[in-house]
Amino acid sequence: MLLVIALLPAIFEELLFRGSFLAIIKRGRTDLSASLIVGFMFGVMHLNFYTLLETTMLGITITWLCLKSGSIFPAVLMHFVNNATSVILTQIPKYFEELNMEKLEIILNNDFLLIGGSIFSLIILYSIYLRDKKRKDSS
Repeated sequence: MLLVIALLPAIFEELLFRGSFLAIIKRGRTDLSASLIVGFMFGVMHLNFYTLLETTMLGITITWLCLKSGSIFPAVLMHFVNNATSVILTQIPKYFEELNMEKLEIILNNDFLLIGGSIFSLIILYSIYLRDKKRKDSS
């Protein structure tokens, strides 16, 4: 299940979005504008209005990571971890049937996951920004 739902989409979607699309869109644009455009395309491609904000934020973060690292591999890894986390969280009830499903739904559907993920993404982006700024200042 992890192979089909987590690994393969991570590889192929990253090759498409952070590989092909980013290479085309990056021409003549800043890293920020390219990240916003590719991230929004990534969000729209998932065809789910209810998760558009989350997938767009994830797309922006992964694109920025790809641009700043200079490699698609961290993007594939981050995408895989995101997908794998979803797979694992949806499988919890099968392994822990004694859990109260109402409580589990509250946990899985809670905005705290979105907020926590967004804060984590912002911290990563800010640390990359600081690293780049430090490199530019020292050169």
